[in-house]
Amino acid sequence: MSLLPNPACPLLGTGLSTRLVDALRALAKGLSCAVAAVELLIDHTVWLRRNDFVDRFVDTADCLVGGTVLAWVKWRAVVRALDAGRLPCSGSEAQVLRIATRA
Repeated sequence: MSLLPNPACPLLGTGLSTRLVDALRALAKGLSCAVAAVELLIDHTVWLRRNDFVDRFVDTADCLVGGTVLAWVKWRAVVRALDAGRLPCSGSEAQVLRIATRA
């Protein structure tokens, strides 16, 4: 699968939207760990509604075959931001992210 980075994708910064959820699921499909992490974020709802999180830690690309928009979370950057205190959140919100990064 070839990906073209698309930093101006309208999915970014829109909060929890069907298009963002679909794009995250499209890339995770078939990868059990990725599906678990994405579904945790979707079910929790907090992080995918936060524009600061989506803008900084979710990237998108157009798939060259089929034109599907794909999205993924930059998990390493998320952990670095949490560890450095650059991602304000409650303890439980941080734990959701840490659990998802281990999925």
